[in-house]
Amino acid sequence: MPASKIAFFVTPHGFGHASRSAAVMEALGRRDPEIEFEIVTTVPEWFFAQSLSVSHRVRPVTSDVGLVQVDPVLEDLPATVAALEVFWSALGDTAHELVHGWRSAPPRLVVSDISPLGLEVASRLGVPSVLVENFTWDWIYRVYVDAAPALGEFARRSADLTATATHHIQCEPACRRVDTATQVGPVSRTALTTRAKTRRAVGLDDNDPRALVLLTMGGMGWGSLVPDLGEEVFLVALGGASELSREDSILWLPDRSPLYPPDLVWAADAVISKLGYSTVAECFGASTRLGYVTRPIFPESPVLERFVVENMTSAEFRPSDLEASDWSREIEQLLALPRAPEQESSGAEEIADLLLDLLE
Repeated sequence: MPASKIAFFVTPHGFGHASRSAAVMEALGRRDPEIEFEIVTTVPEWFFAQSLSVSHRVRPVTSDVGLVQVDPVLEDLPATVAALEVFWSALGDTAHELVHGWRSAPPRLVVSDISPLGLEVASRLGVPSVLVENFTWDWIYRVYVDAAPALGEFARRSADLTATATHHIQCEPACRRVDTATQVGPVSRTALTTRAKTRRAVGLDDNDPRALVLLTMGGMGWGSLVPDLGEEVFLVALGGASELSREDSILWLPDRSPLYPPDLVWAADAVISKLGYSTVAECFGASTRLGYVTRPIFPESPVLERFVVENMTSAEFRPSDLEASDWSREIEQLLALPRAPEQESSGAEEIADLLLDLLE
């Protein structure tokens, strides 16, 4: 019997959705190594090469817009509207080209991590579509309609395509609970090596007593922020650097890090990050302390914050704290908190089982 092919359409809005999709593909590959994966997205191919051991092919097609960001926490609404106008005007032609390209060997299943294009392609192919989400764009866009009225039309279009999904899976913490959707736990990638090996890889020998703190903005850089954390902390700043560089107590890493980010999360004594799904889910699975920066308007942020406060060892970091570049007191307080007990983060396994059932 020929191998089953599954197409994953992944929004390029940050790396969180790609991280979630990669975790699901890995779980599927452990169950059936013969599955072929085609990934439609503009998320860089290196991200999937780093995250996946399963056979896969990346098609660099614009699968979604989401929101255009000014920086890690602020959105550019006029640029978002302009990008959405281009995306939606081309959606039909883009879908047609993909369907035509798959005419001889179409996927048996399409998984959309909130990509409208994936749902349109599945409908045209006549194959089952699975929407995987903790939020959908129609829900997000409606929050911004007063500031950018044109987003109302894109919210409507997104909702119409969302309704065409033949199966709907919501990942905890879900923003807007849908009674007809299947609920699963947090979805995250896991570490590939031990804490001790990762500490040695960043330059901390086995006798170094310094705490390891990871800074990550989920695919966006730290700009000019150069924190002063004192002598008891070793900092790994992931993202934004042009190349790996090291100072006495700071390791700067590019987005395409030579060190696997989940390994860093599992090895860290604490993570400081904007509130984003993949970082929250990975810190939850690793029981790692989280210092979080909220996004002032983005409606997912309070949902993630509530989950973090209720289930994890955490503390809020205000943007003014970061801009002052002196986080020593906040870091000291976060590190003094006990780590949360080990948690079960089984969402990827649950989704893999559901998708395998659909292939039978």
